[in-house]
Amino acid sequence: MEGEAGPAFDLDAVKGRNKLLGRFADQRAANPRGTELTQHVTGEIYNLHAQGGLRGATWFDEGHYVVFLLAASSEHDYDRFVDRSAAGLLLPSRRDYQDVTQHRHALAQGTGDFVEDVADQAAELVKRALAEPGQVVTDILGQELPTHVVVEVVAVDVENVEGDVYAALSYEQRAGVRPLPDDLTSDLAAVLFPDAVPGSLEIGHHRFPMPRGRRPGDVVIRWFRG
Repeated sequence: MEGEAGPAFDLDAVKGRNKLLGRFADQRAANPRGTELTQHVTGEIYNLHAQGGLRGATWFDEGHYVVFLLAASSEHDYDRFVDRSAAGLLLPSRRDYQDVTQHRHALAQGTGDFVEDVADQAAELVKRALAEPGQVVTDILGQELPTHVVVEVVAVDVENVEGDVYAALSYEQRAGVRPLPDDLTSDLAAVLFPDAVPGSLEIGHHRFPMPRGRRPGDVVIRWFRG
């Protein structure tokens, strides 16, 4: 209902408080649409299960690229969701969309917050690459944000010496988000490679190690460690 809508919150910070929130965060990050349709409701609504008989209903608005947790229940069935659908109260309201817009607008105001938010994730990605030399490891920084970055990292020639590390960045933005600042890549390079000494980072390097190689849209960063 419109009067029940409120501002967006940090799902990752609260998902441990409730098993259904945890399932919502983890399952819909992997598959935003869902796999099991909710019966007897209007629209492509999907079931969500959690331990203890918790049930939820979700909907992926692909046009706005947002997944809504429409309703939750501890009654082990979906009857309440069917009733709300019949009354026209299950799908998001205009107020819900206003909350989404306001949240995304706040996120897009400055990339400083974005870089800060993904710093730990970025450093962990490089740590994984160093632990698996020669293997390309991949992650999406800021996957739930209006701007996110697909990052692939590989460490090479690290068996006997401190070999180089390469990161290929591919930026993806949703409609309506303001253009990225020119210095975002250098800011991300700093959080990807916090141990790099001055002069050891080359941004926009012409290649990424084979067999992956460089792909269209890549921004390649090379960390000279030798």
